[in-house]
Amino acid sequence: MKQLLPLCLSFLTVCLLSSAPMLAQDTTLTITVHGTVSLVSGPDCLGANGESASASVMISESASPISSTSDSATYKIPAGGVSATVGSTTFTSTKPWSMKITLEASYDVLVLSGPGPLETTIRTTSTLKKGSWTSAVLLHPAPFSPTPQKQTPADSTLDYTAPLFCSGTTVLGVTGSISNSTAASELPAIDDAAQPATSSTVTATIIGTLGPILSGSDPLKADGRTGTLTVMASESLSPTTTTANSATYTLPAGAMSVVIDGATYKTTGPSTMKIALGTSYDTVVLAAKVEKLGITATLEGTATLKKGSFHSSVLTHPAPFQPTPQDLTAAATASGPGSKVQYTALGDTTVLGLTGTASDSAAADDEPDRLP
Repeated sequence: MKQLLPLCLSFLTVCLLSSAPMLAQDTTLTITVHGTVSLVSGPDCLGANGESASASVMISESASPISSTSDSATYKIPAGGVSATVGSTTFTSTKPWSMKITLEASYDVLVLSGPGPLETTIRTTSTLKKGSWTSAVLLHPAPFSPTPQKQTPADSTLDYTAPLFCSGTTVLGVTGSISNSTAASELPAIDDAAQPATSSTVTATIIGTLGPILSGSDPLKADGRTGTLTVMASESLSPTTTTANSATYTLPAGAMSVVIDGATYKTTGPSTMKIALGTSYDTVVLAAKVEKLGITATLEGTATLKKGSFHSSVLTHPAPFQPTPQDLTAAATASGPGSKVQYTALGDTTVLGLTGTASDSAAADDEPDRLP
């Protein structure tokens, strides 16, 4: 059965920085892959079969291998250096990965492997023409040639295991292409003050650890995982519904993102943000629907803030709260006060406590088309 989980890694983006200090004029190698994956063998409990994906690999040409043989070199990719996008789902690694290049007798091979979210393990294999790399790649990353090269299921695969959801290893073939390029990696910092401002946006973030389970069976195994809800709302937005002490704002698709254990979901439809000014505390409730592989989950995150965190003007237009950040204390019961996350998926509604922080900020937004 397909689970509502990120397609842990059919293709990936790798950002590898050498353990040695980077020079201002260092060169970055970028490897890009586009294609579709198809089931070769195994249970495919993450529902990857038939998914399209594209990603890239960025690695400093000054990086040194952590191990090598006469015909191979393995490079370490630090935590946060691997990410992927499949449809509307993205994944960013939270632990180190490895990249291995082997110059075999009949072809050259690129293998990337490491842990994915929710205790998955992933391994991708890309087979290239013999002589695509020179032996210099055994000392430092280097571009291959010719580029692009075709990828087929017969020679390029993605393998994964997901012990929380099924036993065995799933093997998927890759149909698409792989290419690369090099460029100077001198990347100047972005000067926010120089960016055009056309409107003001409030960004609120709830981050912390999920648990304990307050109700439900937790089919997505979220208990104990790290979770983040982030919402962006234009300060010119008007509420869709109000009461004497609350306002609910409707936000467009993509205005809210949900991250669980490094896997990021952006909403594919409207979401809501409800702010209530209570007698003992203020609350922010973020609610959204996320669809993946034909399965829809509803998510609702509640942050309980200090009384008076919001001015009453927040009932007319979105506004930041103060002080920021604020500590969040997990709710003790599913229906009681405190911070919590509720989700409904696979026929079950689960409520988990949330311990962490809530923060917000307001800044000029030069992309008004992302918000109403």
